Amino acid sequence: MFARIGKIRIQALLLGAVPLAFLLLLVIVAAVLVVQAQRISVASQEATRILGQSEALGQVIGMAGRGANDYAVGRKSLGLSEYRRAVAAFPAQAHALLAIVVTEPPQQRANAQRYVALSRTAMAVIKRYLAMIEAGHISQSRAFGSSTAVRTLSTSLTAVVTSFDQYERASTIARFDAFSRGLRLAAEIILLSGILGIALTMLATAAFGWRIVHRLEVLAGNARRLGAGQAVRPIDGVDEIAMLDRIYQEITERLREALRQKEELLDAYEREHHVASTLQQALLPHELPALPSVRIDAAYLPAAKSAEIGGDWYDVFMLSERVLAIGVGDVAGHDLRAATVMGAVRQAVRIAAREDADPAGVLRRVNIGLCDEHHLIVSAFFGTLDLNDGTLRYAMAGHPPPIVVRENRETEPLEGRGIVLGINRRAEFETNEVRLDVGCGLVLYTDGVVEAERDYAKGEQKLDEAIRSEAFSPHGNIAELIQRRVFAGVEPRDDSAVLFIGIRDLGTAAEPARRHTWQLDAKNENAAHRVKRALLWHLGEVASPASDFAAVEAIIGELVSNVARHTPGPAEVTIECDDHAIRLVVSDRGKPFHSTGEHIPDVLAENGRGLFLIRTLAQQVRVEHTGRGNRISVQLPVALGAPIPVV
Repeated sequence: MFARIGKIRIQALLLGAVPLAFLLLLVIVAAVLVVQAQRISVASQEATRILGQSEALGQVIGMAGRGANDYAVGRKSLGLSEYRRAVAAFPAQAHALLAIVVTEPPQQRANAQRYVALSRTAMAVIKRYLAMIEAGHISQSRAFGSSTAVRTLSTSLTAVVTSFDQYERASTIARFDAFSRGLRLAAEIILLSGILGIALTMLATAAFGWRIVHRLEVLAGNARRLGAGQAVRPIDGVDEIAMLDRIYQEITERLREALRQKEELLDAYEREHHVASTLQQALLPHELPALPSVRIDAAYLPAAKSAEIGGDWYDVFMLSERVLAIGVGDVAGHDLRAATVMGAVRQAVRIAAREDADPAGVLRRVNIGLCDEHHLIVSAFFGTLDLNDGTLRYAMAGHPPPIVVRENRETEPLEGRGIVLGINRRAEFETNEVRLDVGCGLVLYTDGVVEAERDYAKGEQKLDEAIRSEAFSPHGNIAELIQRRVFAGVEPRDDSAVLFIGIRDLGTAAEPARRHTWQLDAKNENAAHRVKRALLWHLGEVASPASDFAAVEAIIGELVSNVARHTPGPAEVTIECDDHAIRLVVSDRGKPFHSTGEHIPDVLAENGRGLFLIRTLAQQVRVEHTGRGNRISVQLPVALGAPIPVV
């Protein structure tokens, strides 16, 4: 039994060992060839150096002879200088030749010694010849130069140089011949090894495949049977395939059990998710107050990949006929308890607001309740808006500050501080105050809006850009528009809530009416902008979403600009709604002007183009002169979205 343990693994290792052994043999042969090639290269370089040194020594002797001859024929200074250079260079060249052949065979070292000895004799003969010439014994020097001894010395020196060089060349050629024979032998070994390695590898691979193919077929059949829920055919043995077959069977049984458990969990999850979704919808406000003085939009977006409920909340309710309460907050956590606490906190804020008019006092009461009962951390903002004068009194508890957007699209966060609720029972909060004019907006949000990409600074910048772009939209849910722009191309990582409050008018009745009037000072450009924004917010709620708001905005802009251009004092802008149409009436106290506006105005004229544009876009345009000024009435190209009750 033990002989079969790991059998397939061992065969696989042996299968890889066969080509590896032949590859190792090829590497050894290649390494030997590399070593031999290096040796041949070194020997060739050494032979070149030896032959070069032999030639250098011969050149020194030749230079000495030429110098003596030049001296003899009359070029005394030139010949003597060349001779002296040769005499000075000779010892070093002779010593270099003897040193370079130290590692050569004895015969070559003997040749070098004889070469140097004869060279010294030749240098002595040249010296004697030069001395005779210097002494003026010309005929004697000629006889000496042509003597038998000198000719014999020259012949012997030539012979020993030739023998020395030929021996070195023959040795180099012999080394190259030996290397060539070794190279041919290595090539034969490599070829035979490659053929044998391929053959053995193919045989081993075939044997290995033949051994396991049958067991793999059985394994595949068992896998199909397991998938179909049929009985399997056990594989005998303790090798890897048999072990894998048993593991498949165990895994299949576990998967079946896991699937049963998963189905049970999914059923429980669906029930819990349904309960959670129902609770989430129940805890947030179903309806927001409908007021002619403010526009209120809200949006809530759950996390993209979270099946649990978040603790984000918002609330808007009337404390009195003139005071609107505004709240927003976030309970730490994402579970059923966080959502339950969120509902409790929202109700606690409502109760505390009716008992304490001070926003700081409201947060103080809620904080005490959280510390005593729930022990959860909650960030919150609570404020009260006076609908008569636009005064916002507010307090914050660790919550992102709401953002005020002015009529010129400038934004600024509200100032304030305070720790989160639920930590310190004795925590104190401060009440702050800010004035919101007609045409201003207030954007409240939870931190999920600015933490979508885990970059708070980038999130704040995207939120600011979204507010500047969408806060003055005349139609649609402004809170949703802001939220969509922030999350464009990004999945929200956390729940998020956005609440938008737009000031349309101040000091008006608490209920919607069919007629609404704004007062403005024509000399104040900001006042004109505020009224224009309030008008568009108002129309966004009462008009159908399919209306041509671009044309409406152009008409309002031209009428308000006309008032600012011609009216020296106060003016009135009125919206009148009936069951079929919406009329815009602008009254001023300026001088009467005369223009039918029905013809195309002169492009170079300063007047007339605005009224022509209004007549083109609007319906039933009427210009009247009253005893106090002008009155322009137009029917806007919009339709009512819902009936407005008469007040």
